[in-house]
Amino acid sequence: ACTLDVLTSLPRSVTSDDDTEGLIWLLESNGVKDVPSLDQVKNSKKHIRSVCGVRTLAYKGDLGHPYHVNSIADLIRLEMGNPKVRPWLHFYPEDTRGGISEAWHGQKWRNDLDAEYLTPMIRVQREDYYVMEPTMLSGNRMCMPTKWYRKEGEPFFWGEGYIMEIEDLRGERGWTIRQDHTVHFCESELVANGQRLLALPPRDIPRVDRIWGTRTSNQGLPLRWNKPAINPWRTRANGKRVFCFMIWLYCDDTSGNRSKKWNEHNSFLFTAAGLPRSESQKQYNTHFLCTSNCAPPLEMLEGITEQMADAFRDGIDAWDCELDEDVVVFPISIADLGDNPMQSELGCHIGMRGKCYCRKCKVWAKDSPEELADGANHNDDNSEAAETEDGVTKDDTYAEQVGEGRTKAGTKAALRVQLEQAKRKETQKKRKTTIRDSGVKDTHLNYFIQRLDQATKNLDGEEARQAMLRELQSMPREEMMYSPVWRLLGLSPTDDMPCEVLHIILLGIVKYFWRDAISRLTDAKKSVLSHRLSSISVESLGPDVSPIQGDTWVKYAGSLVGRDFRLISQVAIFALYDMLPASILAAWSALGRLVPLVYMPEIENLADYLNSLNQCIDHFLAMSVNWSPRWMNKPKFHMLKHLPADVKRFGPPILYATEGFESFNAVIRDWSIHSNRQAPSRDIGIQAAEAACIRHLMSGGFFNYKGLDIEGREISQRCQVGEGPRILMTEQSIVRKRLGITR
Repeated sequence: ACTLDVLTSLPRSVTSDDDTEGLIWLLESNGVKDVPSLDQVKNSKKHIRSVCGVRTLAYKGDLGHPYHVNSIADLIRLEMGNPKVRPWLHFYPEDTRGGISEAWHGQKWRNDLDAEYLTPMIRVQREDYYVMEPTMLSGNRMCMPTKWYRKEGEPFFWGEGYIMEIEDLRGERGWTIRQDHTVHFCESELVANGQRLLALPPRDIPRVDRIWGTRTSNQGLPLRWNKPAINPWRTRANGKRVFCFMIWLYCDDTSGNRSKKWNEHNSFLFTAAGLPRSESQKQYNTHFLCTSNCAPPLEMLEGITEQMADAFRDGIDAWDCELDEDVVVFPISIADLGDNPMQSELGCHIGMRGKCYCRKCKVWAKDSPEELADGANHNDDNSEAAETEDGVTKDDTYAEQVGEGRTKAGTKAALRVQLEQAKRKETQKKRKTTIRDSGVKDTHLNYFIQRLDQATKNLDGEEARQAMLRELQSMPREEMMYSPVWRLLGLSPTDDMPCEVLHIILLGIVKYFWRDAISRLTDAKKSVLSHRLSSISVESLGPDVSPIQGDTWVKYAGSLVGRDFRLISQVAIFALYDMLPASILAAWSALGRLVPLVYMPEIENLADYLNSLNQCIDHFLAMSVNWSPRWMNKPKFHMLKHLPADVKRFGPPILYATEGFESFNAVIRDWSIHSNRQAPSRDIGIQAAEAACIRHLMSGGFFNYKGLDIEGREISQRCQVGEGPRILMTEQSIVRKRLGITR
């Protein structure tokens, strides 16, 4: 039963009931004894899920669709108890000596996140020090810590906070927090935490919970400070350590069919942002949350947001197999990843076909008057025609510029305007103009706006007003009408959806250039190009790079995948050197310089790198315009201008490239094919939960087992799988390969 259970639960070995019965017959026919029946295999799966499994929770979305979401708390709990994962996890930001290579080096994790969304405590000499608690430092200095971090190459923790000063106010002595005086200190300077200070008898200093407020200057009265003297996490944790579990949240659509007939399934996945890039990109560390062929992404995000809010409020009790103790963790999404259409939908943006085509800034395209709010007439990235200078109708510089940045507050204000317009029954034309000119569009909010329109259709005056009120009363409160992305803690849709280089560069710009190059060649030149490509040695590009199949690249130029275009960007110019005009070759040369810079995994000096990246982007855009201004009609060229800011905020682009997530689509498709098609969201969620459970057990993960001792008393003990299943995880084991374990 063990081997059959493992085999039928592996992500890359999905089997139907008929397949499992075939395996059972095969084993019995070859004389294997005690082969379990299909029902016994299914019962074994249920039992294992009850021991250490992942719950698949049912939801009814605000748009009316049912869907299921796997428990993110259960998945994180398993990660903390997995000895193949936990040693790699990072929970604190890190200061480097000018370089950047991981998410915890980035500006968001290190500087921009509010203190409440970071790991709130450190343990020093058996004392827990929390942020937002008065803390005494050496030399009788008092401070209010705001975050904990590490420094590259040092074993100690460091703190950052504000100096606290004694101030007399209305005849009483208390404390003022000087937000204009930031202090950095090593853990060795810590003397007493807030809990100890509150327990001390009265001394020559005021009680540390008597805080008048904050100051940024010596003028006027201090601003009110309304935080408790003891961090709430200290009370919730009750002596346990508390960690923030950062994640990369990803959403994409894929087909649930093996055939070419499209059967859209929108899915959410995540990986731990605290893992090094070498680990986070592996399928082994990609976790499934939910999928649905009926509920749109923003509706499913309601359930994910609810789970993350609950986990942030209550914490997730977990066993830390590295520290060998119970801990409390809470999840925070550092960024939302996806292709460009999905990021626009998640970010309440009209999309790249709109007049305001950029989700990050307010740059405008000079569109024709016929352009509608949904941007249906904007340039089509799927055009197969070669790009030439003919028919240039737009300014060739707007893509090279960055407009005023979009903000979270500005986008929410634009959505409130759209809702108020619907309540006032303003004309569809005026409302479409508002959407078009702002570039803000919330598909979640639009559902409720359409309900209001339908309720007041053909009604006027008081009758329309009463119908509007009745419909509003039947809807969720206004806050819940907007996209749930606004309720994701610590995340800003306008800032935290980084440029995704797979779709912008490889499947975007490189694909455009390659299709254009092939379309310009005669059959004779295509044959020469094919042979040239096949003759190029790629050994110096790494051991994982396969020899070039020149005939495939030329014959199927429009159907290649990301890894093909990544290689094309590096070698194409050496094969096309005498087949294209000089202006085109100059653009290819600039592209060849840009791509390696974008895919650099480790940046030793961020300032120098950003300077080089900006220069390469500007040079590439200039060469593209010199070839044909029409390239600037493609919004993906403009998105390059936002890439340096994302590198500074999150780290090297390869960190948040989505190739690993994209490859997981094949697993979701297999789960869809082997579901009963009656409730695919539930069935696929259950299969993913079973796979997560098997992954945890076969990795030697810890779980709590409740049973009876020899005297019949209930016991609960923490354990791992026995020696028998562990033998299945030898170096050459197919189980290791199917789980994606490479070490």
